[in-house]
Amino acid sequence: MENLKTAAGIVDTLPGSSKLLTPALSTRNLVIPPEDAAAVLFMSVPPPGQSNWAWLACIVGVHEFFIGNGEIPQCQLITPLLGIVCCGSNPPSDCNRAGLASMVLAQVNGMGRTEHVGNVVLPQVQNSINYKIPVILSYVNQQSQENGHAVVICGYDNNGNVYVIDPASGTSMVPFNDLMAQYNKPVSEAAFVEIRK
Repeated sequence: MENLKTAAGIVDTLPGSSKLLTPALSTRNLVIPPEDAAAVLFMSVPPPGQSNWAWLACIVGVHEFFIGNGEIPQCQLITPLLGIVCCGSNPPSDCNRAGLASMVLAQVNGMGRTEHVGNVVLPQVQNSINYKIPVILSYVNQQSQENGHAVVICGYDNNGNVYVIDPASGTSMVPFNDLMAQYNKPVSEAAFVEIRK
C-alpha cells in the first residue's frame, strides 16, 4: 500500500499486506462474497480537509453513520481544541495537526472507550462490529503533532481480516494483526465509538 505524502513528510497508512477493494471512502457499494464477510457496517468517511486531518474525517464519518443528518465540518471540530479559527478559505497552518479521536469525541456526543492499540485483540473488534460500533484507530507522532494518521475499522471476515476505510487511500481488507502492528505507536488509541443523538 502506498504511503500518504504530506507537507510534513511521509505518513504511514496501511500495511503492505492490505488489499485495496475500492478507492471510494465507503463500504456502501462493496460487493462482498457471503462466505467471506462475517459482518460489515455500511458507512462512508469524507476526505480529510487538510493533510493531517484523517482523524477528523474518521470522526465525521462515524458521526454520520450514527446520526445521518449531514456532515459536520472538520474545521469546526478542531477550532475549539486549538483555540484558533480553522474554518475559512485560508486557515492558519497551525490548524493542520494530527490528533487522536478521543480529543474531540465529546463535541459530537461521542461515547465509548479507548485503549492503546497494543492492547486490542480481534475478538474485541468483532464484538464491537457485531454491536454496530465502528472502531477508529489513530496515532500521533510522539515528537510533534505534525504527523499521524487514522482509519475506521468497519467490518471483519472469517479469515482474520478487517475492513478498513482509510481517508488517504480508500476501502481495504487488511489482516488484523498487520494493522495493529502498523498502528501500535507510543501515542496511539483504538476508540470504540458510539455517537448519541
